[in-house]
Amino acid sequence: MAGEKSSAAATLKRSRDKANRLAQKGGRKRLKKTLEQAQFDLNKRITQAAGLSGAGKEPFSLTRMRTTLIQIEAVIVDLNKGMKGVVVDQAGKAAQMAASEQLEYMAKAERRFKGINASLPLDKVALTDKAVSRTNASVLRRISGDPANPARPGVLARYGTNVMGKFEEQMRIGMLTNKSWAEMRADMIGQSPFLQQAPASWAERLLRTETMAAQNRSGWETTRQAQEELGDMVKILSATFDDRTGWDSYLVHGQIRKPDEAFEGPFGTYQHPPNRPNDREVVVPHRVSWPLPASLDPRSESEAEIAYFSRIKNPGARGGVPPSFGRSWEMSTVDRELFGKA
Repeated sequence: MAGEKSSAAATLKRSRDKANRLAQKGGRKRLKKTLEQAQFDLNKRITQAAGLSGAGKEPFSLTRMRTTLIQIEAVIVDLNKGMKGVVVDQAGKAAQMAASEQLEYMAKAERRFKGINASLPLDKVALTDKAVSRTNASVLRRISGDPANPARPGVLARYGTNVMGKFEEQMRIGMLTNKSWAEMRADMIGQSPFLQQAPASWAERLLRTETMAAQNRSGWETTRQAQEELGDMVKILSATFDDRTGWDSYLVHGQIRKPDEAFEGPFGTYQHPPNRPNDREVVVPHRVSWPLPASLDPRSESEAEIAYFSRIKNPGARGGVPPSFGRSWEMSTVDRELFGKA
């Protein structure tokens, strides 16, 4: 039991350390507000879930919400300590007094559901916070319009910056509290009259794009850290090929870059995908000392052209001028002959 409590305490410490780093970048008050919103949301959901589960054993979903809430409340207490002039409220005092009981609950939860005590994903949450990531807080803020048709309105023109802020707020809460896709989508639709009138696919696209961005950013940061230790890390773009694959994904698939070098494509440069809505590319961390798998070989330019015209019944609807299917960038900044020869 002592070892399990020690493991739970280590998880809490990781969450606290992440929060401290994030608070230094974006401000304690701003982070505290996000955590308090997540705390309120979780308390409401826990009350509803507890009523549905009855007096039997707690289901995984309810236990996970409780362990997440424990960490959020512990971090809020820490942030209150670091804010001059802020009085710790009664909820904060109660959380401090119940520290031992919280660790015991987390230890029991870990025995029942192995791996349930993950630290708060504050690194991903930071990616949608404008105070931390500046104007490029979210993918949607970076997309100004359709490169194939400059006259087409961009995302910000369609939604407005105030609505974008609400989207980002809901995504931060959803990521912190482990909400399901359906719950996060419903929250985003509730923040936008436009989405309430639009097809359900619009909200799904926004959510998937931003979630992919957070996951890929986290993977990119891990690759950069591994580079410091190993010295031969690269990142490789990998697309998913099916009947929904965009023409641009054929052109960038298999592109190799050193960890801090930007990828290039028809929509500009970027450190990691997504680089447009519904972009399903991922970054594969790889070492130069490892052989390159055939699945990451580049695809032909002709495949991109075929994909473009097969997806569009009326090419003129895209502005009348098809994009260029030729590559104007290197596919690898590292000699491919060096791979697998360690």
